Amino acid sequence: MDRPNGIRLRVFSSQTGQWGTAVTAQLPGNMVVHLCSPAVVHRGAVHWICGTRALPNAVHALAVRPGQADVSVCRFDLPLRAGIHRLNHAAEAVRLFSSAQGCLSLVLLDEPLISVWNFKDNGADGRPWELHKTVHLMSVLPSTIFDPSAEWGLSVVASCDQSGSLFLRAVGEGGLFVLNLETEAMSRVRNDHCAKFLCPYVANLSSCLGAMKNF
Repeated sequence: MDRPNGIRLRVFSSQTGQWGTAVTAQLPGNMVVHLCSPAVVHRGAVHWICGTRALPNAVHALAVRPGQADVSVCRFDLPLRAGIHRLNHAAEAVRLFSSAQGCLSLVLLDEPLISVWNFKDNGADGRPWELHKTVHLMSVLPSTIFDPSAEWGLSVVASCDQSGSLFLRAVGEGGLFVLNLETEAMSRVRNDHCAKFLCPYVANLSSCLGAMKNF
């Protein structure tokens, strides 16, 4: 829950089946969190993309770690290129996700290029983000999508934690595509002739369900 002076959180326990006590995370440095940008849980902390009131762009990430009675908050910078996107549109081009390599990662759409950045917990050089991979979309998507006369917009629809896959949507005649960031394999899911909707996605649903605890 977003509040003017912080974020109010309650944690659900899969062991007890109960909700914990509500705690408030105070935002540092006049931060602004845009909750339309999906939160990512990584190593026990909830991560959001955020900015400041003076610069409401995707310039920082916020890690909130709920405790029994209080909350710890940590802020760190995003790669500079992410800052060109304003928070109210950042979800279409900048996404945090928990990668298959076991680290917090960020995917940045900068047509016609996608870059994947991995977060280094102990960035001794003062640069916490390391460029992991770049994908040139013109080689994997239909060439008509990048036709300037078509006026199609490309956006990130969803990232699939641990699977290394990313859903992309090309507005117009393009449709919905799934891209494997490691193999660069691209496939079209559907054409773009119906209303847009989002749905959760798990690469291996049977394994996921088998690992879930019984309530």
